Amino acid sequence: MKTLRILSCVAALTLGFFAVMFAVENMGKKMVESLALEEIYTQPLCSGIIGYNDIVPLKITMTDGKISDIEILDNRETPRYMKRVVEGGLVEKFHGLTPSEAVDFDVDAVSGATFTSNAIIKSVRATMEDYAESHNPGIWGWQLLGVILSAAMIVACSTAMAKMRKNTK
Repeated sequence: MKTLRILSCVAALTLGFFAVMFAVENMGKKMVESLALEEIYTQPLCSGIIGYNDIVPLKITMTDGKISDIEILDNRETPRYMKRVVEGGLVEKFHGLTPSEAVDFDVDAVSGATFTSNAIIKSVRATMEDYAESHNPGIWGWQLLGVILSAAMIVACSTAMAKMRKNTK
């Protein structure tokens, strides 16, 4: 009987520990479905991604979980390079992609505006990677380990209880 109590306490502590770890790991993550329409800004997340002159801030519009528009916001890039990017249709190439598709999307920079193009591509990828992670928290790490250990403790407690019942008969 004493063994069963000890195992029960260990199981309860294990479950409690991993419940706390799950809560800590997922603090700040959005645990909801994507909204029908969302606007996501690349700054300050992408403040380290520099084009030809400076950062290229973007506003990415998501509609039903896919990129529906990318707006290039006020920036200090050379106007003729930015014109090449716009006329080259770089941002439109991302339209219709899910965040995970955008992260892996293989797109070339616009010739003659390589630095500006690369800054836009990197900013979209980094922002969509962050978006995907915050909208799809998984059960890996502490959570999966907690489930496995909790299941093992429940099996151990059940086995011990069955043996004790058998010994008392």
